[in-house]
Amino acid sequence: MKFVSILFLFISLVHINPSTAEVRQLQSIDQVISKFQNLTLKFKRDKNHRLIFATTYLDSTIEIKKEIENNSFIYPNWVESIVVDFANLYISALHNYDQSKETPLSWKEAFKINDQKYYKLSVQLLMAMNAHIYHDLPIALIQSFDKGFQPEEVKNDFYKMNEAFERLTPKFMALLYDLEKTLGINKKGIKDWIVFNVVKSMRSDAWDLGLKLYQSSSANRFNLINHLGRDAFDNANLIRKGRFFIPSH
Repeated sequence: MKFVSILFLFISLVHINPSTAEVRQLQSIDQVISKFQNLTLKFKRDKNHRLIFATTYLDSTIEIKKEIENNSFIYPNWVESIVVDFANLYISALHNYDQSKETPLSWKEAFKINDQKYYKLSVQLLMAMNAHIYHDLPIALIQSFDKGFQPEEVKNDFYKMNEAFERLTPKFMALLYDLEKTLGINKKGIKDWIVFNVVKSMRSDAWDLGLKLYQSSSANRFNLINHLGRDAFDNANLIRKGRFFIPSH
């Protein structure tokens, strides 16, 4: 039965993102760190606005690796597994968008405003986090649960990861201002501190969505994943259209 569940999820993901198999899948947290180190160097060289998300992602992953090495987690194997699955979803979306292939709609919106280079970096970061957390994270969670990791066992580790991200907030705030200068952008947008407060609730919602997917029948997962994609796209439109914009400084 679990094999059927995993197979159905795979088919669902291929339908949403058909070129996933073409991307070399990362296998360890060290590979994730190496990949994002290369991405940040490339984005910085090209003055690509994807730099803000890639840099915060790299710093977050390095922090999680430190926590694993410090034996902070009850199930470190699960932590590494979901970090890898989570990163692969972003890498796949990035690859597909650059190749003009089918990409989750929320990621399309996030990458588009990176390309436009108009919106304040805090807005661009929130758009990327919306796509990665609201769309990708529930899928990464269901993948991990289907591998045999039980939600009730790993929930504490999930929220411990959240605590690690929260500790990085001051660093990310400083990073936003530094990258504004690096990329030459200073637009009005969302107050920067709001971005990082919103992320905390995003991740809690993602846990609930991942659990809902796991508890659903295989036949319902496809529809739920599609619904997830539409909701993340709606969120992106609200952010992009300025529904929540207030002066930054």
